[in-house]
Amino acid sequence: MKKDFVSAVTHELRSPLGAIESFLNLMAAKMVGGRPSDPAQFQAYFDRIKTNVGRLSGFINDLLDVAKIERGKMECTLRQMRLQDVAGDVVQFFEGKAKEQSVNLQTRLDPNLGPIHGDPERLRQVIVNLVSNALKFTPKGGSVWIQGEQFRENGNRFLEVSIVDTGRGMDAEDQKVLFQKFAQGKNARERVAGNHGTGLGLVIVKSIVEAHGGKVAVKSQPGKGTQFQFSVRMS
Repeated sequence: MKKDFVSAVTHELRSPLGAIESFLNLMAAKMVGGRPSDPAQFQAYFDRIKTNVGRLSGFINDLLDVAKIERGKMECTLRQMRLQDVAGDVVQFFEGKAKEQSVNLQTRLDPNLGPIHGDPERLRQVIVNLVSNALKFTPKGGSVWIQGEQFRENGNRFLEVSIVDTGRGMDAEDQKVLFQKFAQGKNARERVAGNHGTGLGLVIVKSIVEAHGGKVAVKSQPGKGTQFQFSVRMS
């Protein structure tokens, strides 16, 4: 476990740091008399550095969250809230990325849905993680959407939220390691575009949902898309 941890951390820190160093060197080479010789290219390098800084920041935040989980300190401040507002905010956040990939992204949650009992920031973290994953594995022309269905269990009302995609799907072997720290199924390893992620996101998702008294599940088949589901108590 220690070897896996050190290997994963080393890779996730070295890759963006190496990119930042390279772009800084390229920016320095573009400077003439204290000014950039090619402002457009200079801005492009700056944007790439910003992206990699964001990647580093995200990884460190994930590590901090996992440390909290290990200590049993994952805190959620539950209150009455509208999940459709959070879902709409996440869809808006990923709108540019979805358009760039030619993927249709939308929320299908009923706007008249009653309130739930949850932590808005933590549940936003859950939906961001799941939508981000869905976009990674959904090809051009595909769709990703958020939907919800109410159900009762032991006298309590719950909302089952699903993030559904029409992407490549995954087999049973990949599904077995989904919620293990630093685990990467072959679906992630074989994907050629972009970074492979940290293998921590779904661990954090599961912990947040369980702190809300809910459960996480997945339905998927190779070539037939994936549906992640999580439940939260309704007010």
